Amino acid sequence: MQSFKDRQGRAWQIEINVALAKKVRALLGVDLYKLVENEFAELQKLLRDPITLVDVIYVLCKDQADALRITDEQFGGSLAGESVTDAANAFFEAFVSFSQDPRMAAVLRSMKQKSLAAVVTLTTDAETALDGITVEMLVEDAKNPGSLARTLKEKSGNSPESSASTPAHLPFAS
Repeated sequence: MQSFKDRQGRAWQIEINVALAKKVRALLGVDLYKLVENEFAELQKLLRDPITLVDVIYVLCKDQADALRITDEQFGGSLAGESVTDAANAFFEAFVSFSQDPRMAAVLRSMKQKSLAAVVTLTTDAETALDGITVEMLVEDAKNPGSLARTLKEKSGNSPESSASTPAHLPFAS
């Protein structure tokens, strides 16, 4: 069983089993068994959609929420920023534990490590790009939209547009 804390400091336990997977599918239309299909496309989609992910986690934690008289809206309201990341990590680890195939669990853990490495790279690239921006460059870009992107591209040889369009809120960021 995996755990995380919400912004009020309440601890939540996440476990995935067949009964809960069935409940998630019935209530939300999210089939936890199909998250590994198509090279994990559905799992990645879920992990990048905090609204649906929190809904799934709420269903998995519903008995605990009911005991505390916490509605789905209150539950969602108690999750933001780092607590969403912590909940996503707990969900992912519970999902790995739910996996019936040890090889699949190993692949999932590798996927997590690669995602963490991607977050570090994206963050470092963004910090480097931001360090090179001056007030004058921002003013020029306001007058001539796109000039900042062109300037940064010329300086780095990379396209800032592609870095900027990559979601920095990948799962597992801490």
